[in-house]
Order: sequence, then structure tokens, then C-alpha cells
Amino acid sequence: MPLSDTMIAGPHHLRVLEDQFDSAAELLRCLRAWEHGHELRPGNMADDQNKLIKRWVAAHDAAHRAAKQWLSEPDDQTFRVSLVNA
Repeated sequence: MPLSDTMIAGPHHLRVLEDQFDSAAELLRCLRAWEHGHELRPGNMADDQNKLIKRWVAAHDAAHRAAKQWLSEPDDQTFRVSLVNA
């Protein structure tokens, strides 16, 4: 992976992603909902969870569109966000 992907595109994606939420707690709540429920059909989950997942997807898509221009191969790359427990 080229240095520009790590040093420019990645942080830009994260900054735009964070700007989509009012707080880090809200971002984490939406990410966790997506991690636990994105493979389920909307009718198989609570409305609240479905709303959180939709919010995550919209925010992640917006961040991807904003940072994609900085990727070395923008048509073949994407951003992945995951939680790491310390």
C-alpha cells in the first residue's frame, strides 16, 4: 500500500466519518449495530438497530466518497473500519 493511502486517504476518511456523528459514542453505537446486524434483513431486527445501521452506512459512504480521491487505486480500494479491543 502506498504511503499516500496510509498518510492522507486514511486520516481524511476517518475525519469525514467522525464529522458525520455528534459524538464518538454515537459513532461507536452505529458501528457496533452494523457489525452485529448488517447481514440480517431489515425485518429481522428492531427498528432502532435498523436506523443505526442505516446511519453507519450513510456516514461510511460519505467518508469513502470524500477520501476516495486520495487513494492510489480508487476504483479497486475501499476503507474498512473495525474496533480493536485493548
